[in-house]
Amino acid sequence: QGVISLADGLRAGRHMRTFRPRNTNPGRVVVFCPCKGADPEFDKNIRSILDQEYPDFQVQFVVESAEDEAYLMLRQLGVTAILIAGRASNCGQKVHNLTYAIEHSGAAADIYVFCDSDARFDRQWLSRLVAPLGEMNVTTGYRWYAAGRFHIPTLLRSAWNASVVTMLG
Repeated sequence: QGVISLADGLRAGRHMRTFRPRNTNPGRVVVFCPCKGADPEFDKNIRSILDQEYPDFQVQFVVESAEDEAYLMLRQLGVTAILIAGRASNCGQKVHNLTYAIEHSGAAADIYVFCDSDARFDRQWLSRLVAPLGEMNVTTGYRWYAAGRFHIPTLLRSAWNASVVTMLG
């Protein structure tokens, strides 16, 4: 199993280094981002979503209530596209928020993207995410845990994450 996993890891790494998408602008994008509370570096995560290098996109944030710390921080960052979904009653809050956002955003798009507020995205994330859509109708990304300091639990999480990523392709 170890040899097969290593071979898959090398193959996946080669693919990630050499993959060049064909479709550089598949259409207008609306990004839906449910938020709850304020994670560490929440402001940097939100900025990374808003500062994408993509020609035609809009970000729609959605929270449970105006009392949520995330709502207050979004407003402090100058974000105005915030939907208040209310409390979930028959599903999880995140699913409720996303469903509400899709039904009430009023934003027309060719592509709908879903992301989380506790992740940090590089400036080309959106372009890279939607680039394969010329060949298929669905695309996805994978979160990558990176250890920011020498901390055994964080290093273990990063190592376990790395071992799983090779199974995706």
